[in-house]
Amino acid sequence: MTPRPYSMERRLAKSTATRAEIVEAAMAAYREQGIRATSMQEVARRADVAPNTVLNHFPTPAALTAAVIERIAESLDMPDERIFVGARSRSARLRRLVDALFALYERSTDWFLILRPQYDDVPALRDAEDEFLVVVQRLYALALGSVQDDATVRGTLFGLTSPATLNALRVAGLTTAEAASLVGDLVVYVADRAGRGTRTSAAAASTP
Repeated sequence: MTPRPYSMERRLAKSTATRAEIVEAAMAAYREQGIRATSMQEVARRADVAPNTVLNHFPTPAALTAAVIERIAESLDMPDERIFVGARSRSARLRRLVDALFALYERSTDWFLILRPQYDDVPALRDAEDEFLVVVQRLYALALGSVQDDATVRGTLFGLTSPATLNALRVAGLTTAEAASLVGDLVVYVADRAGRGTRTSAAAASTP
């Protein structure tokens, strides 16, 4: 007998809900005791499911960790190209980018402190950082526009928008918003200076 469509949909919904509960349970365990100290049995206990149920959804601890990191990224609302909507100038795009990155660093501080010490031991963390850097590099290019190939400008933007820069400015007494405003001014200045140099060079090259 062919299963009725509504029965299949119900089973799929239940499976999806169970998977989400397992991920949330693992996330809670990671937050309390870290990845390395969390066993699959511990996750099953927290999710109130059998250990085999966890294994059916996540055959390995690495698969579960990858799912949790993806869920953490979703909860942190990672910035994407939408941050530039309505920003018509390079200076506006750069300021939007600095604001978005510094706000993200502030939101992710707790998770950073929990996960960073385990970075070398958990490949999924390195993979997630690599993916994030790809996204950030794309945002850099969109923000910089015509000066995106200038190594000095890109290096300045990368250095000034790092978590370490925000932390140093916070230690100096600035709020996150004040730090973003200051760094925004600096990167806009560097990008504008490079842009003027590019236009001057182009004009000189076109002069007979």
